[in-house]
Amino acid sequence: MHQRAATTGIRTLVQRASGVLTLAAALGLFGSLFTARPAFAADATPPTATVSTPATLTDPVTVTFSEGVKNVTTDNVGVRLDGASSNLPANLACRDSGGAVVSCASGPAIIVVISPGAFTPGQLYFGWVNPGGPAPVTDIAGNAAIPVSHGFRGSTVEQETSVAGRYYWRAVSDASAYGGSYTTERKAGAYATYRFTGSALNWYTILGPDQGKATVTIDGHSKGTFDQYRSSKRYHAARIFTGLGSGSHTFVLRLLGTKRSAATGTNVVLDAFTVDAVLDATPAAGYRWRFVHTSAASGGQYTTSNLAGDNVYFTFAGPGIDWYTISGPDQGIAKMYVDGGLKLTVDNYATKTTYNVVRSLRNMSDSVHSLRIVVQGKKRSSSHGTNVAVDRFAVKLVSIAAFRGLGAWVDLFDYSLDPHTTVAAMHAHGVKTVFIETARYSSSADIDHPTDIDKWLAEAHAIAMKVVGWYFPAYSEYMDTDVRRTVAIAKYRSPTGQKFDALGIDIEYKGKTSSLSEFNSNIVTHLDRVKSGAGSSFAIAAIVPAPLGMAVAPSSWTGFPWAAIGQRAHVVMPMAYWSYRTDCSTNPDHCPYGYAVGNVNQSHALTGLPVHIIGGVGDNVSTSEVSQFVNGTLTTNAYGGSLYDYRTTASSFWTYLEKLNAL
Repeated sequence: MHQRAATTGIRTLVQRASGVLTLAAALGLFGSLFTARPAFAADATPPTATVSTPATLTDPVTVTFSEGVKNVTTDNVGVRLDGASSNLPANLACRDSGGAVVSCASGPAIIVVISPGAFTPGQLYFGWVNPGGPAPVTDIAGNAAIPVSHGFRGSTVEQETSVAGRYYWRAVSDASAYGGSYTTERKAGAYATYRFTGSALNWYTILGPDQGKATVTIDGHSKGTFDQYRSSKRYHAARIFTGLGSGSHTFVLRLLGTKRSAATGTNVVLDAFTVDAVLDATPAAGYRWRFVHTSAASGGQYTTSNLAGDNVYFTFAGPGIDWYTISGPDQGIAKMYVDGGLKLTVDNYATKTTYNVVRSLRNMSDSVHSLRIVVQGKKRSSSHGTNVAVDRFAVKLVSIAAFRGLGAWVDLFDYSLDPHTTVAAMHAHGVKTVFIETARYSSSADIDHPTDIDKWLAEAHAIAMKVVGWYFPAYSEYMDTDVRRTVAIAKYRSPTGQKFDALGIDIEYKGKTSSLSEFNSNIVTHLDRVKSGAGSSFAIAAIVPAPLGMAVAPSSWTGFPWAAIGQRAHVVMPMAYWSYRTDCSTNPDHCPYGYAVGNVNQSHALTGLPVHIIGGVGDNVSTSEVSQFVNGTLTTNAYGGSLYDYRTTASSFWTYLEKLNAL
């Protein structure tokens, strides 16, 4: 239609030309009238793309293009694991600027929604556009979109309902059961889900003296309450549901935690199913423990079990995992396994109920792992329950292995030490990590003595010792310098490629700040900027004054940002120098043993972080005091310990300090 009208217009112009307007001129005029129309303009600008990051493990990744595109495939737009050369299997949905569905092949697509399924907590992924190789995404004119990738990690903090968690009821081996085993639970609110396709279902269970009551729903419709009690045990008892209609259905078995008076328990058994008379002897049911709602729990609820053998698996990627649980008078014992190996046995008994109790595992490979928590059904004699609670999980992406066990300290005044002989001597004494000062605010360079630093790194790493660089800031007008010099530890590479294993920040000097509030706020600012500059995978330790030492002059430390340190650092290292306390004879908390115990416990309580305690000072303490300090540290849940500093550590101290490697 538009083409016909345009041609008619040209013919009219020619007919009216009267020798003045030639055909060529008319055509030129017509062309000039239409050169500004975008539909006919040449497009040489390639489209750009922005990749979103999913907020949850099940959110899709969304790519937004600067203009309509076509040729979108799962090869040229997708999500891939870090280091992988191909995209994860995924579904693609293409939409225009108004949100209407369009063809991914022909477009014009502005928004592409990538749905690869659930992500793994802590796993590093990249959203890709035109990674190279396959035919590219192009705009409508055929210009290839500019390649782009955007990295993100699967959510690292997951509630007890996370798709990364799989709960199971106790499995009981029994030759009389279908498939040689059955599952059972007893706590009110626990439930099992079974999805099937068919018009008739039989639920096979076990009746007996210890059995309780449960309800059944199918597709949300009640099918009744079932009393499982019988005076004698009966296998293969069938609960029959017919007339369900063809298609897919969902069966839900929910425990009431009640029983008739003659019953000895509230147990309910799920053994097998038949669907339209076809037996499923080992059904792949989905299981859940009881949920308890309370504002004190993360997300307003937690899940709990008290039956031996109940367990939960949580899949994650990273070198560490925290299980958040509850301790209290009715809590019992659980075992924590990683990739099938027992790592920790936990007793959650306490005289009062406490939420957000953390059970931590560290120093794993930075890869995918499976944490398994198994209810033991056991308790200490003073507990009146065997409950085990799961509130949430937190993946820890940073390895803090450099802070484990025994360390030794070297400051800027100790660079006359020979790295070769000193590292060998440290190693002989059982030292796992050398903490070496790299610079301070008043230094002449970001890394003092770089030649010596290279030697320390090479010598220590050659015998599998770790090296942590630490920096002494002044904040205030030195902030930019402090940040640059601290980040320099993380970025440092020696001529032979050696690097530090972690960094520490010596947080104590207030001499350059104008007020206590400035000092406190500068600590947070410095940590934020260092964490950003060092990268998310580099471990940061906060070397802090000892809490019990702060208590001696509390007005000097008002508002100290303990919580902010806990959120930004990965380890806290209190300078628990009992040698500065002179009242041990009247105050046991200021003796070496009490000072170690109190400072470890308070540092952990104030920050929630693993604690590497630093005792000292070496030339002002005795062998007996060092022994007491070590014994105190060993009675706590400390992560590591050391004495400040190496040069002043007497040879007689090492026999006791070596015991810190038991941490």
